[in-house]
Amino acid sequence: MYQQQGPEQALLYTQARLHDASSYLRVWKELNRADRAVLLLAAGGVQDLYGAAAQKQLQALLGTADDNASVPRTSIRRLTGPRLQLMARVDHGAYRFEDPEFQSWVAARRTID
Repeated sequence: MYQQQGPEQALLYTQARLHDASSYLRVWKELNRADRAVLLLAAGGVQDLYGAAAQKQLQALLGTADDNASVPRTSIRRLTGPRLQLMARVDHGAYRFEDPEFQSWVAARRTID
């Protein structure tokens, strides 16, 4: 892509894209509340996103008393799907962020809004 401009321009382009938090904010705002909640839990180190403890945390983040186990499953399906590809499955029930910088950005957030 930058063969004519040289390696310096390629590096500048990559750095600008890598450290551009506005793209993270745009992605964040396009997600629904449940997806944001799952991302917050994962960024905070929650390993078992399907477990009872994670379910309680999801209820608190979403401000609901509903005990719906399909919420994390549906969100993870979207977050790992071909359209978003924000997370990847590494083992049964274990997921990681595709972009470690995005994980850090999410971890710095306090709420899903």
